[in-house]
Amino acid sequence: MGLSFDLLINAVIAGVTVVGEAMALADALGLSEELVTGALANGPLAGIAGRAFAQGANYPLRLAAKDVTLATASADLICPELSGQRICG
Repeated sequence: MGLSFDLLINAVIAGVTVVGEAMALADALGLSEELVTGALANGPLAGIAGRAFAQGANYPLRLAAKDVTLATASADLICPELSGQRICG
């Protein structure tokens, strides 16, 4: 169960990353942070946005690295730089 739960958490982290990318795009487009955070917090990404904007959340880098290692070891990944060869963790 532990590995499965870690992979689930990784999915949430990926969603938080999407929110970060959306914020960077919004900034590049000149949209105010207040406008964008409000729109994200009240739209279909509200749950993920809430996690992304949480104050006091603590997720140490060493745990993120461990989870990425677990996720890549469990996934069937294709690397375009290796001419479509499959890679494993």
